[in-house]
Amino acid sequence: MAPSGDMTRLEDDYDSFSLANMVPQAGGLNRSGWAALESYVRSLAVTFGTVHVVTGPAYKGASLRVLNRRVLVPSHVWKAVFVPGQGAGAWIATNEDASRWDVVSIETLSERTGVDPFPDLPIAIRGRVPAFPVFGVGEGSSPGRQK
Repeated sequence: MAPSGDMTRLEDDYDSFSLANMVPQAGGLNRSGWAALESYVRSLAVTFGTVHVVTGPAYKGASLRVLNRRVLVPSHVWKAVFVPGQGAGAWIATNEDASRWDVVSIETLSERTGVDPFPDLPIAIRGRVPAFPVFGVGEGSSPGRQK
C-alpha cells in the first residue's frame, strides 16, 4: 500500500501499481482523506528526513465484502508512522466513502488490528496518542476523532 507519489524512480512507481501493493479501497476515502494523509506523511519525510511508515488493511466484523468471490475487501485501512525523536502514532479509517477516522497510539492500533508495526518501540512511545491531524473531514466524510 505504498503510494505512487512516494516513488522517486520510474520502475518503483510502476511497481506501486502492482496488485501486491493494493487493497480494494472506497473511492471517496481514496480521493479525499487518504490522499491528504499520504501527502501529510510525505511532508513529514521532507521535514524530518527519516520517517518509518507501515500501512495495511484490517478485516473486522462478521460479514466482510468479497469482490468476484475471491478478493476480500478490508473493513478498515490504517497507516502507522514513527519519526525518530518525535514519536509515533497511527490513523485508522473505515473503508467507506463517508469514512470515520481515529488517531490512535501504536498500542491501540495493535490491539484493534492484531498487527504491531513497530515491535521494538519503547512502551512510553507505544502508548502515547500523537497530536496528528484528523483526515476525512469534508464532503462525503464524517469528522474523525482522537483516541
